[in-house]
Amino acid sequence: GIVISPLAPNAFNHYKFRYEGVTFEGDYSINKIKVIPRRKSQQLFSGYIYIVDDLWNIYSADLIQETFVGPYRIIQIYSPVEEFVWLPVSHNIEVDASVIGIKINVKFASSVKYSDITINEQLKHSVVFKEIEEKYTDTTTYQTPKEQEQLKSTRKIEKILNKEKMTTRDMIKLARLSKQESDKLEKKEEKTLEIEEKTTYEIEKDADKKDSIYWERIRPVPLTKDEIFGYKIRDSIELAVSGKADESDTTTD
Repeated sequence: GIVISPLAPNAFNHYKFRYEGVTFEGDYSINKIKVIPRRKSQQLFSGYIYIVDDLWNIYSADLIQETFVGPYRIIQIYSPVEEFVWLPVSHNIEVDASVIGIKINVKFASSVKYSDITINEQLKHSVVFKEIEEKYTDTTTYQTPKEQEQLKSTRKIEKILNKEKMTTRDMIKLARLSKQESDKLEKKEEKTLEIEEKTTYEIEKDADKKDSIYWERIRPVPLTKDEIFGYKIRDSIELAVSGKADESDTTTD
C-alpha cells in the first residue's frame, strides 16, 4: 500500500505528534518531535523527526515502519544545499526481516551529492518566509564550543558534497561523517531517557552509637531476616577493617 508521510498534508488524520525538547546546533534551534501513529498499519511510521525552529524544515529523521516481514528503519540527515533549501544528504537504512523462518538483517548507508538544483518558483511560500530570510541573512550569534564543533562537522559534509568530482577517499570520509552525525542523534535520544538522581542523604553524628532496640522502635517497617543478616555481615567487615575487636553487633535476631 501507499506509505503515509508524517509530513503529508493529511498527516494529522493518521498521526499524533509530541514535542520532546530542543537542542542547539550552530545557529539553529532543533525541535525534537515524536511521531505516534494513530493506528497499527504498515502504511505508517513511528519514531522522531527533528525540525529547525523558524525555518520549519527537516534537520533529520529517525523513523520505523512495521512491515509484514519485520521493522524497516530509516535515518536521514538533511543539510542546506542552497540558501534555505534543505535536502537529505545521508541515508542509513536497517531492515530486520523474517521470511519463512529465515532471519535477515540488512544495513545500508549512502550519501547524496546534488550537482544541479532547480527550485520550483511556482510554489507558494509562507507569509513568514521574508521574516525568516531576514533573520538568517547576515546575522551573527554566539556559539558555544559544542555548537562550533557541530557546525564544523556540517561544513565538512557540505564541502565534500560541493566538489565537482568525488574520489573514493571523499566517499569514505563522507560516510564516516554521516555515521558520526547519526551516532550523535542516537546519543541525544538516549540522554533524554536518563533519570537524574536528586536524592540527598543526611547521617546523624551519633547514628552509629544507637543500639538495635532504638532502631526497632523508630523503624516504620521491621527488617527482614535477610536484611538483618546483611547488616551483621557488613558490621563485621567494618569492624575487621578498622581493627576493632568483634565485641557485639548492632542488630539482634
